[in-house]
Amino acid sequence: MTFLGMDSLMTKSISGLIEDLEKNLAAAATDEDRIQALNDLAWNIKYCDPKKAIEFSNQAIELALEIKIETTLSKSYLSKAMGLLHLSRFEEAEASAHAGLEIYRLRNDKHGMRSAHNILGSIYFRSGKLADALEQYLESMRVHLQLEDNPDPGILSNLGAVYLQLGETEKALDHFTRVSEMAEKMSGPSDLKIAALTNMGEIYSQMGMLDAALDNFLKARDIASGNGMKQASAEVSDSIGQVLTGLERFDEAKEYLTEAMSIFEELEDTKGKAIVLINLGKCARAEDSDRGLEFFLESLRKFRSINDSHGVSEALICIAEVNMKLDRPGDALKMLSEAIEVSSFRGLKQQLSRIHENLSIIFEDKGEFEKSLMHMKMFHELEDKIRSEKASRHLRNLRVVHQVEQARREAALQRVRNVELETEKERLESIVKEMGGETAQELVISEIENIVKDIGEETEEEPPVSEIDNSEQELADGEEEEPSISDIKNNMMDLSREQEEEPSISENENVSMDGFSNHWKVLVVENDAGVVAILTEVFNEQGYDVILSDTPEDALETLSDKHDTIACVITDVLLDYGSGIDLIRMILKNYPSIPVLAGSEYPLSRSDREFLEENRIVLLEKPYNIDSLMLNLLTILPE
Repeated sequence: MTFLGMDSLMTKSISGLIEDLEKNLAAAATDEDRIQALNDLAWNIKYCDPKKAIEFSNQAIELALEIKIETTLSKSYLSKAMGLLHLSRFEEAEASAHAGLEIYRLRNDKHGMRSAHNILGSIYFRSGKLADALEQYLESMRVHLQLEDNPDPGILSNLGAVYLQLGETEKALDHFTRVSEMAEKMSGPSDLKIAALTNMGEIYSQMGMLDAALDNFLKARDIASGNGMKQASAEVSDSIGQVLTGLERFDEAKEYLTEAMSIFEELEDTKGKAIVLINLGKCARAEDSDRGLEFFLESLRKFRSINDSHGVSEALICIAEVNMKLDRPGDALKMLSEAIEVSSFRGLKQQLSRIHENLSIIFEDKGEFEKSLMHMKMFHELEDKIRSEKASRHLRNLRVVHQVEQARREAALQRVRNVELETEKERLESIVKEMGGETAQELVISEIENIVKDIGEETEEEPPVSEIDNSEQELADGEEEEPSISDIKNNMMDLSREQEEEPSISENENVSMDGFSNHWKVLVVENDAGVVAILTEVFNEQGYDVILSDTPEDALETLSDKHDTIACVITDVLLDYGSGIDLIRMILKNYPSIPVLAGSEYPLSRSDREFLEENRIVLLEKPYNIDSLMLNLLTILPE
């Protein structure tokens, strides 16, 4: 398989652009011109030469501070943040991006704020802080939708990448598909096309469709290499190497991984090199090569040098697994002992799960069954927590995505209303000029009432008072000598105040399940604290108080005292102290009007399942799917 040489990483178009920018810098006549040229150069070389981008950004910052021109600082800080990001210097990148964001906020520059939040999201994503990354990307999209009708494909792509890492594969695929459709219709930019291709490659990889993944990654690599985007070239080559390892095409995999390593070495990106070493080790292990341990040990040294706990833990686990395969349980235990310390301190549940699974295997082979059982139990407990946290994240994601979609709809409706009002304003001005007098005034007032009524019906949302006031003020300014226009404005304001008293549909859209009422309570009968936390968040979001019980006896006592305020009961079938089925029988007998939902993590006996079916009790599988849970609640909760 052939590669593009390093001397061809820069196309003529990129080289020409940079050459022009360098000429602008050399020809700068004033300090202001020099700052502008430095910023333009730094921003445009951030992918192909991040070290130089940092250098130019620092020069621009120093000069701007020296001559006290602060308006240029925000772009300088963001250019510097991008350069630092592509060298994996995350803490410095974060500080620089925050500095740029604060300046944009002080100037209320929404375009700049959108870029700063997006860059911060990328910094957090690359450094493994997925929750922070999601928050920043969503905020970037929220600001964007205040400026544009349609979502930004770059931010959509970034959101999809986070959802993919969080295990929200369907949501990620939806985002990536939309980005791909947008990218096909655009001549650029290159980074968007690369993101669309690599995202689809990641999805295909997770689905086990390795040939399709490879095709997307190869296309992305061609674009990245052809546009001098070194960081992207290295990352995509690393991904290609991983896919080829999965396809057992080991020689080709090592070529691409070696190419990725070469670029990361040129960029002096220690984290990038450490990640490639991990993947070289996995490739060697898959083909039964003795070099796997060598790669993992070198990766461990690099991760330690940058204090990357996640990487250190991963490398230690890989080293331990090699030692287990080589029948060196003592060395494996030493590595896992260190790994469990690092992972526990940082709360790395995925790594802890793998550690306990491996420890269980080692102790079982040694005949120490009690220790093996203990670690296997801890492995299952961690897996349960991971699933519960995933469900909780899913709930939060649903909420914030709903807010983003609502903002998009409101922005679109705002534009529709403005167009309607502007059109009608021009028509009414014409009527007043032609007719004048009381007849014109009555006609215009009637027309305005019809406009407001039509807009309310079409958009299912009342126009804000400020919009009506501003539009009619323009009309009034244009016809100061016509007293009827002043009357029109007053009538419009009165009409708006009347409408303001009525709740609009947009207010109801903040609640994802229409008709919920906040004077009811939900009785949750559950022993799992993680499940309790998720259900509590679900019901609190919908305005319900939650009453908790952990035994059938306690639940029946609560029902005896408060049955007239209980909206529904949701109970685990298999409780620690009692039977959820018996509890349901008592509820059906004594409180037949109270709806019940049942949940279980394990298969039920035939008789229990038949009992639930005969009494039309919905059985939900645990861990709960939030969408399914909310859909079932919608059908049984009182209005």
